[in-house]
Amino acid sequence: MEFNFFGWGKACFSCGSLFHLSGLDLCRVCYSYLEKARSPKGFSSGQNDFKKPIYYLFDWQRSSNPVLNQLIYELKGGQARKSFQILGTRLINQRILWGGPALLNSPNVIFVPAPASLSLDKARNNSAIDHAGRLALELHGLCKSRIENALIRTEAAPQHKKNKKDRQKIRLKLRSSNGFKQHPKDLIVFVDDVVTTGATALKAWQVLGRPNHFEVWCLALRG
Repeated sequence: MEFNFFGWGKACFSCGSLFHLSGLDLCRVCYSYLEKARSPKGFSSGQNDFKKPIYYLFDWQRSSNPVLNQLIYELKGGQARKSFQILGTRLINQRILWGGPALLNSPNVIFVPAPASLSLDKARNNSAIDHAGRLALELHGLCKSRIENALIRTEAAPQHKKNKKDRQKIRLKLRSSNGFKQHPKDLIVFVDDVVTTGATALKAWQVLGRPNHFEVWCLALRG
């Protein structure tokens, strides 16, 4: 996707400048700073106890890149919505670099977003779509594949407020009592914004029936 470096409009969400990129709503200075967090690899064979492929765009440490930090929080807060398509396109390109274009337009790919918080899900009558859901929707549209909002949380505490030990205890369950319908050849893509310990992805894989073909796509990998 081409970026317009000379577009004017609303202010850069990071520094307030009026000179910004279209889509990401970042000025040239902040955009170049964000790109410093771009991972040269963008692939991991797993994180801690989770041993499945992870494709990602950025290496995220809270103190290392304030523009990336702010972008993640803007997405979590429902802002910078135009960014989802740009970031989704980048994730697809990242996956193609590693695994080829076969997944595009494939009915055998199922995108499963990380579940929204329990409070948000209840507030929206058990049909919440948050930042991970919006990213999954963009990926679903770009790849013309299935999307299933299949998981719900069974605890109220958000993962980012837990320590590493407590993150391993995350509780998820299937949204539907009819189970999760999948074919053995399906590729299940779990979509999240940030992967830290891999605990949420691991639990999702277990709850979804331990599918043979399972990957994680996320914006940032945080060691």
